[in-house]
This record gives sequence, structure tokens and C-alpha cells, in this order.
Amino acid sequence: MPVVIEDITKVQQKFFHSLMATSNSLALSQLWLVGISIDDMTQIDTECRENLNLYEGATRKWDIFDDSKLTYKSSWFIGNTFYMLAQSVTFPGDSLNISRVGVNQSGALKGVIGENRNDLPNVTVTFLETNQSVADLFFRPWVITLGFKSLKYQKLRKPIKLLCYQKDGVSAPLKLRKTINLEACAPITIDSEEYNYTADKVIQRQIEFIYNRYYIEANAGPGHDDPNELTTEYRKLVSKAGVINPT
Repeated sequence: MPVVIEDITKVQQKFFHSLMATSNSLALSQLWLVGISIDDMTQIDTECRENLNLYEGATRKWDIFDDSKLTYKSSWFIGNTFYMLAQSVTFPGDSLNISRVGVNQSGALKGVIGENRNDLPNVTVTFLETNQSVADLFFRPWVITLGFKSLKYQKLRKPIKLLCYQKDGVSAPLKLRKTINLEACAPITIDSEEYNYTADKVIQRQIEFIYNRYYIEANAGPGHDDPNELTTEYRKLVSKAGVINPT
């Protein structure tokens, strides 16, 4: 039998009250950080320097992005991880190919069988460009070195974290919502940059990544709003970068 609800206001109150919990609240506009460990970054730096000088010629000295050239070293490096500001992340969906099998008989419904999981599309990250260009001084040499060494060269395939932060209100601090972990990741495309004399604006750079696998960590539940104090560090980072005025 259907359940009779005598007081509809109690249902509404319970619904809206449940939205107050962090894990149940609606996901608002998001901010992103992209993280890679310092050890992996150092190995990529070494590989790029050795191989670009070898294959590109001794007269072409690449100036690779490293910690000695960072103005805000303490802000960009948090713990053992290097973080980069991102405007957006295009993370693809996941899907299965299916087919229906059975007899062709009037009124009979065919059954569904799974065939295979579709290939993982690439991930596109729109980075916020800084004067010390991560796109040109880190990812570009990485892409070129991969061209010489190939994607089979595992020393240039590294795990990368995509950290998704949520706005929890006008005056509330940012909260880490989820973390997407890409395994055996590598950049394959660096977009072009146009230099002109238009009005000042935030420069964005798109970089496309390939990866072998991924997994997602949920950080929105109780006790996970501020893991490793990254929320506080994010606010310091974007404040010094002049991107937003954190509250």
C-alpha cells in the first residue's frame, strides 16, 4: 500500500536539512589543482635535460622548469608534491559496448550482453599560465622528450593527481571534493599561445594527457574536508598567484 504523508513540510525540512551535510550538499563551481610528486618531477627534469641536449643538438640548451627558478617555492611545493593551478579539467566518461541476443519471436525481448569496455579518452587540463610558464618550461620539454623516447619509456610516464575543490559559500573556505588519480600519465599536446596587445586577461593553456588507468578518491565526507591541510595551502597559492582573493 502507498504510504500516506500527513505533513509534507516535515519531508521538505528533512530534505533541506540533509543538504547541509558536506557529503550531500550540491556541487557548486569547482577549482582545480594538478599535482605531481617532486621525485617524479626531478626524474622528468633529468631525462629532459639529458635527451634534449643529446637529440636536439649541443647549441640548443633547454631551460627546464625546476625548483631553483620558482619565486614562490614554498607555495608551489606542499609536502612532497608540486601543484599547478588549473582553470578546468575535461575528464571523460566511461562506457561499455553492449549487444542484444535472443530469438526473433513476436513479444520476446532479447537479452543484453556486455562486449567490451571502451578505450579511455584523453584528459584535457586548462592551466592558468604564470610568468614562470609551467606549460613551456615543464610540459613542453616533456612532450618533446617523449617524441624521442616513445610512450613505452616508463621513466616518462608518471602518476598525476587532479584535485577538485568546491566553493562552499561566499565566505566559507574551499573544500576538497574529490581527487582523480591518473596512472602512467604523460602529456601529448601543448596548445599554442598568442601574444598580442589586447586588454589584460588571465592566460590559459590547454594540455592533453594520456594515461593507463585511473581511480577516484572521495574527499567530501565527514573528516575529509581538509586532508593534509591542502585547502589552506590552496588559498595561499591562489592568493600569491593573483588569481582570486580567497576568503
